[in-house]
Amino acid sequence: MQGRPRTPLNILQLRGADKVNPGRYKARLNQMQPDSIGRMPQHLEAQYRPIWKEVSHALPPGTLGKTDRIALELLCKLIYAMRTDFESMSSAKLSKLETLLVRFGMTPSDRSRITQAQTPKKEHNPFDDL
Repeated sequence: MQGRPRTPLNILQLRGADKVNPGRYKARLNQMQPDSIGRMPQHLEAQYRPIWKEVSHALPPGTLGKTDRIALELLCKLIYAMRTDFESMSSAKLSKLETLLVRFGMTPSDRSRITQAQTPKKEHNPFDDL
């Protein structure tokens, strides 16, 4: 039996968990950070392209990287299957869809734990104009 999957550091940071208990995540600060998901794969069939755009734009910036492309492609195909022929989806496919939604932070309970950092507003300094 496997344990619970480890939550990515960038998701923990968006949740603010690294501020509550910084020592717990100190060793993970040097781990690979997501870059950009990049452009949609050219080989992705036309029916999945709108879903790729929908999902990639729905997620908070900084949560998807190039290493997530294959998982996102699988998620797109499962969402398409759910939307077009839900009744014939096997329980294994539905379970995989739910797992991917959770891992991408796309369920209400996962989303409720993610907050975006607020950029403090910079006050105008009259001396900056000199």
